[in-house]
Amino acid sequence: MPDPGFGSYKIYRSVDQNDWTLIDTIPNRLTNYYGDNSVSGDTNYYYRVATNDSDGNISSYSAIVNGKANGIQDAGEGGGGSTPSTEPVISAVSVSSITSTTAFVSWDTDTISNSMVAYIDETGGDFSDARVQGIMTMANNTGGIGKHNLTLTNLSPNKTYYLKLQSIDASGQTGESVQGTDGYSFTTANGSAITNVEITVLGENEARINWTTNVSVPSSISYSENHIGAVLTEPIVFEDQKKETTHSKIITNLTRGIQYYFSIKAVDDDGGETIADNAGLLYNFTTDTDTAGPIITSVLHPMVTINQAAITWVTNEDATSQVKYSISVGGPYITLAEETTLQKGHTYIISDLDNVNSKYYYKVISSDIYGNDTTSAEYSFDMPLDASLDHPALETITFEDVNPSMLTDTAAVISFETDQVANCFIEYGTAPGSYAYVPVQEKVDTYNKAHSIALTGMLFSTKHYYKVTCKDNLPDAVAVSSDEKDFTTLDKMIAQGSITGGDNLPPTISNVKVSNIIGEGVTITWDSDEKGNSTVRYGVADISESGAIDSTVNSDVDNYVASHSVVLTGLVPGTKYLYVASSTDAAGNIGQSSESSFTTASPSSISSIKVESKNLGTATVSWETDQETTSTVEYGLSTSYGDKKENSAYATEHSINLSNLNQGAVYHYRVKGKDKKSPAKITDVAINSVTEHGAIIVFKTNVPTDSNVSYANIKDGQKTGSQGARELSTDHRIELINLDQGSTFAITITVRDEQGTESTLKAPDLTTGQDQSAPKIDNIKTDSALTQSDKVQAIISWKTDEQATTSILYKEGRNGEEKEIKITDNLTNNHIGVITVFKPGTVYNFKVKSIDASGNEAISNDFALLTPKRRENIIQIIVGNFTEIFGWAKF
Repeated sequence: MPDPGFGSYKIYRSVDQNDWTLIDTIPNRLTNYYGDNSVSGDTNYYYRVATNDSDGNISSYSAIVNGKANGIQDAGEGGGGSTPSTEPVISAVSVSSITSTTAFVSWDTDTISNSMVAYIDETGGDFSDARVQGIMTMANNTGGIGKHNLTLTNLSPNKTYYLKLQSIDASGQTGESVQGTDGYSFTTANGSAITNVEITVLGENEARINWTTNVSVPSSISYSENHIGAVLTEPIVFEDQKKETTHSKIITNLTRGIQYYFSIKAVDDDGGETIADNAGLLYNFTTDTDTAGPIITSVLHPMVTINQAAITWVTNEDATSQVKYSISVGGPYITLAEETTLQKGHTYIISDLDNVNSKYYYKVISSDIYGNDTTSAEYSFDMPLDASLDHPALETITFEDVNPSMLTDTAAVISFETDQVANCFIEYGTAPGSYAYVPVQEKVDTYNKAHSIALTGMLFSTKHYYKVTCKDNLPDAVAVSSDEKDFTTLDKMIAQGSITGGDNLPPTISNVKVSNIIGEGVTITWDSDEKGNSTVRYGVADISESGAIDSTVNSDVDNYVASHSVVLTGLVPGTKYLYVASSTDAAGNIGQSSESSFTTASPSSISSIKVESKNLGTATVSWETDQETTSTVEYGLSTSYGDKKENSAYATEHSINLSNLNQGAVYHYRVKGKDKKSPAKITDVAINSVTEHGAIIVFKTNVPTDSNVSYANIKDGQKTGSQGARELSTDHRIELINLDQGSTFAITITVRDEQGTESTLKAPDLTTGQDQSAPKIDNIKTDSALTQSDKVQAIISWKTDEQATTSILYKEGRNGEEKEIKITDNLTNNHIGVITVFKPGTVYNFKVKSIDASGNEAISNDFALLTPKRRENIIQIIVGNFTEIFGWAKF
């Protein structure tokens, strides 16, 4: 790994050699001097220097030097107060790294001095009008602080130059050196001349390089962060094949605050290359460093709800998001966690604000990718009064007419209402005033007016006693308890199939659906194959937490129905619930659905509620919501309200005018609305990969849903079916199989979202393909044998590339009558025919035939089969031999 390069010089100053102050940083290695212009003439100042490398490592301090700026060497400055007696002596002159436009000149001096070169392109040694290049950096030789090095630039190709060298020391003594009469000389290389190299840094990530060439040539730039001598390390090459004399290239995608090195190459028509690399030192530039924080604008008034505030602002560059807030002007502030996602548009939500009906003060903070941060001015917002706490204390608990609302041999559901939102629990047991069972409580911090609590694990045929206790959500809530009530569990239920005679089959539950989903309630519907009551058990963690019934249906067996509907109320918005629907028939058999789930809708955020009364007997109620909802105001002289006015139009800014109010009266009111909960939208329907017996249906939905595709043969309404997937997704792919070929089907797509809301779309009709190709017959094999009764049994087998029937066409000899044996009309790919009508010792010609489901017929080529001869006895064998020998013995 290479050593880190030079970083900077650090210049420190002191007046007592104890307290040191950094007065300057010099980033150029060759600038090895410093002039201090901020001194007092009568003060003795002390100086020391340290060197940093590019990795930030710092060297030891130099020796301390000192001096007074009084024009007299009287404070130990050195120099003895006299002028040196001789000028600098120049030696070891060399000219190297000569290109068509540059040359590198170096030399030594015996004293520290600067570096100047005068040069001309004529002989004679007249340097009075010479061009001069130089640097003020002090140098001497390799044994001291370093040689004099200077690069001559903007020279002309193929030209001889003559030099005079000059070095001036700190006291003004000048040393000069000219070789011979004409001066030191060198000749530039032939080729294109690259001159007037200009560098313009364009911020943190870009730089523009301009240069000229003496002829029109293509050129390129090679650049890198690193180099070894005049060689770039892993350079990036930026080429341009356009021929021109004025060149300008912008290098992009650079890194902020990095020093880059580069060289330029030009290629003439003859292939000659000219490279400009600043005489081996390479050109360089450093990209800008961002030190400015983001500019924060558009800090909008927050969207405020109970305990929360959503703060938004904009920055001119990608930056992080952070907020600090206080309940007092100017702090002290609570600083919230930084959201590190870099963006220009910012939203930060402050949660858990507990100072209701109070004013909050806040500032927003954004930090860019380089760590530059900006803090805004202070802003404020008012926290509204929590409407859920604006009610009287809990007073009454009222039970349903039919209670328990659901009752079995070991379980019951107690349903009741409270006059204010409350959280309740039930104590119960088998003795009056003694509640031995573990109390059952509603979900903690859940407050509703309608309550259903399930009691389980009880004894059958036993009287149970219970008491309900509730607390509202006010800070100083007082518990309210009901009178003790009782019920008797049913007789022990007998499992299905354990008795004979009578109805022992439970209702079959089907078509369970969830509809009318709002934040606080849903409707569960289902069908049963016989009449029964209507009960739903549900809960967040377990279905035994709560229950609900259709009280009209459940009140009497004569009211039992086969189509059921139960409304669940008092639910928590934005919450997933588990549920099971069940029906009990007149015989006591209980049928229930499988466990499923739904999620209640999230409530709309209501804010900025205002009431204005400009005229007697009238008032205008206005508010805002974060999404479009309808507008409803319930109002009255008590918290029971009694009057309602609403507007069914959807809006985010709401206003309802109330009239005919009693003058001077105090009205209670609340605002609410229903948001848009549209069913899932089915789009991008396509029918792909259509074959004779199937197709693939693809479509999309805007929310995750399950999927079902039903189909019906248009000409034969009995041929229907459906295929689907239960997984929730937005991209759907359903493959239909086993369709009739050459038929047209009506296609219907049905989906249901997580809440059970169903959407249906009539898709384009699907026509399956028609098979017009006959089966391909292959691999025909034969075998034959004689049975014990000398009957011939011939086996013919073959294969087809598609399913088809099995038949054999045969005739005795070549000219016999062709006959057909239909082996089977069943469709198969592997065919076997066993024939028992052939005669022994006879040649048969045969063909095999197969017909596919589309009626396409395939018949093979002719094949011949010689059946086995009948077995001969010994007499027949002897006579047969004589016949073959003499030809006269015949049977």
